[in-house]
Amino acid sequence: MPTTPNIEAITTEVMNYLNAFTTKKSIGRPQIITAISKAVERLYTPMDAFMSSNNIQTIDLTNYVNVERLFAGANPFSSLDLSPLVNLKHLELFNLNGTMTSVDLSNNTALEIVNFQFSYGINSIDVSALVNLKELNIGSTSISALNISTNTLLEKLVFNNNTLSTLNISNNPLLTYLDFGGNVLSSAEIDSILATLVANNLNNGYVSLGGNNAPGSQGLTDKTTLEGRGWTVMVNS
Repeated sequence: MPTTPNIEAITTEVMNYLNAFTTKKSIGRPQIITAISKAVERLYTPMDAFMSSNNIQTIDLTNYVNVERLFAGANPFSSLDLSPLVNLKHLELFNLNGTMTSVDLSNNTALEIVNFQFSYGINSIDVSALVNLKELNIGSTSISALNISTNTLLEKLVFNNNTLSTLNISNNPLLTYLDFGGNVLSSAEIDSILATLVANNLNNGYVSLGGNNAPGSQGLTDKTTLEGRGWTVMVNS
C-alpha cells in the first residue's frame, strides 16, 4: 500500500496552519478539520507502493496512477498489469515465485530502475520502450537474451548467472557497472564488450565477466587499458 506520513509530520503541518490564526477563539472544529485535511493533502503523496512478500497472485493497479516507486517482490504473481502506472520510475520485482514468465513494460516509459533479480520464472523482458532506463538488474533469472539498443542512458546492468551468450552494448555509452558473470559468453564476445568499454572512454567503472570464456589477446590488452582508467575488471584467466 502507499506509504502514509508519520504523526509527527502531520502534527507539525497542522500546527503551522493553526498558528496563522491570531487568537485561540478563532480556532474551532471547522478550522481543525481544515488544518488536518491540508496537512494530509500536503504530506500524503501516493508515490510509493509497498507490496512485497504479501502472497499476492494478481492485483488491480488502476488507482495507482501517481505511483513512482513500486516494491512488489517475493510474491507468487500469476499475472501483473503495470499499464496504469504511467509515472512509474522504480520497479522492484525481485525474487518472484509465481507462474508469471514475463511483464509488459511498454506503457512504463518513465522507468529508470528495474530489478527482477532472483525471479527465476521470468524468461523474457522487453525494455525497448524504456528510453529513460538507467539501472537494470535481471541477474539469476531465466532470461537468455536482451536487446538494450534503445536504452542509451543505461549506467548499470546486472545480467549474471543466466545463459547469456551474446550482448551488444554499443548503444550504451554511459555504462560504468556491468556484471555478466556466470554466463556462456565466448572469448569473442568478451573481447567485444571490453573493446566497447575502452571506446566509451569512461573512468572508474566495474565490469565482471568471470565465469565465462577467457578473453583473447586483444581483450587482455583492453582489460589493462581499462584498469589504467580506474576500472575494476574481472575475467577468467
